Amino acid sequence: MTTSSGAMRPRRSGADRSELRARVWVLGVWLLCSVAGLAFVASHQRDVPHRHDFDLIEVQTGAEALGFQFLWQPVAGHRKPLPKLFHLGLLRATGGDLRVASFLSAFTLAGLSLAMLGGARRLRGYTRVSDAFFPLLLQSWGHHAAYLRGFHLHVIVSVALACVAWLAVMGRGWRLGAGRIALLGAVALTLPLLGAWGPFYALTPILILVGAAVVDLRENGPSERRRAGACLAVAALAAVGLGAYLYGLPQMLTFGEGGSFASALTGFVRFFGMSFGAAGQSSWLLPAALTLLVVTLSLVLLARSFARGPREAVVLALLGFFGSALLVAVAIALSRGPTSSMAGLAARYSTPAAAVLCAAYFTLELCTPPRAARVAQAAFFAGVLLLLPANLEAGLRAGRAQRAWSLAFERDALIGLGPGQLGVRHPKLHPGRTACYRAERLQLLMRSRAGIFRRVETLPPDDLEVACPDRGREAHQADPPGGSAP
Repeated sequence: MTTSSGAMRPRRSGADRSELRARVWVLGVWLLCSVAGLAFVASHQRDVPHRHDFDLIEVQTGAEALGFQFLWQPVAGHRKPLPKLFHLGLLRATGGDLRVASFLSAFTLAGLSLAMLGGARRLRGYTRVSDAFFPLLLQSWGHHAAYLRGFHLHVIVSVALACVAWLAVMGRGWRLGAGRIALLGAVALTLPLLGAWGPFYALTPILILVGAAVVDLRENGPSERRRAGACLAVAALAAVGLGAYLYGLPQMLTFGEGGSFASALTGFVRFFGMSFGAAGQSSWLLPAALTLLVVTLSLVLLARSFARGPREAVVLALLGFFGSALLVAVAIALSRGPTSSMAGLAARYSTPAAAVLCAAYFTLELCTPPRAARVAQAAFFAGVLLLLPANLEAGLRAGRAQRAWSLAFERDALIGLGPGQLGVRHPKLHPGRTACYRAERLQLLMRSRAGIFRRVETLPPDDLEVACPDRGREAHQADPPGGSAP
């Protein structure tokens, strides 16, 4: 592990009793948080389509062919070819069970948290009690959007892969072996295809590969030149893939309709208010101010270390990750700021915002004296503990609300209501669409006996006219005033 001058800190000589107790404590917290996350999904998630699940129903049921056009077609301004393929395969393998993706999100958060714990131990050579910060932050019920909305799995995976990029070079200098070059290349190629903010996060592994190539070329040995060539080739391939993804898409860093600098700035700050979890939705200003202060300090420390000639690639990697995270925040602020009074405070932003705090935790370990790092990391741990009750409450509130309307839908579906009545009576299935849109896709699910409709013994009669009084018009843009945006 390096200080700001790049020198290696000495490791402890063996695992003493206090270090062993810290390991047991941290792993115990991680296990408890993992079980709690899975229990949250099991108790609140139902096999009911919700929001972007409707985007796949036509292909899932065979009403539309699976082809390149469907995979490459933008959804909400993003191309999501890999998530579409993955979710369709998952639905086919499970008979249309929509809960499985939510369980996979819980496992992904648990895996990311465990990787953070391993990275911290590898960096300093031992575990601290404050490292429990990672599972308490990343796996709390404050990430209820990850647990309750399986279609957000690609967002969780994007954040996890971006973190894997800098964790993979943690404490390993600049010389990247073939395995790590291949890993970074795979991450860089995969991230754009996940959609959402993957294109921004893809810049991190590309930057690592280019930086490693520059260092190798300076040494100018035969093996170094070969390694540099491999790094540059993989980085170029990833850059071409990123360009192909972005080609033809609307610009992602432009003002939305009616946008202004003030609305964008508010959305930008609010995004960082979600860094401690969904508790930030009700009181975002203090968490946002603290997170932005920590991010600024981290950038200064990393830039100073880089200017002095870093001995580890992770310094450049963390700089790249912070840059990517800032671009994500700017993109959200510009696109969502003008359209919503809750811009920047959507529950799904809690995971990418929390990852910024994780990167700051490692930056303090890398670039500050041991005592200062210990005190700062203890403060991180205290902060997440302080907000844990509020995150638990926010998660329970969201979970109970979703379970309530999902059970109401299940009851109506199982007593034999037709798709038209279901589409009209349950706007929360997809508030951003009309009752007719919902009804037509529920009809497809019924006919294919997918998901909840596997339990319906006799299919109800076709009553689409209830939701679609004018079937000749395809005006399925949005519900009348009163519906909420996705």
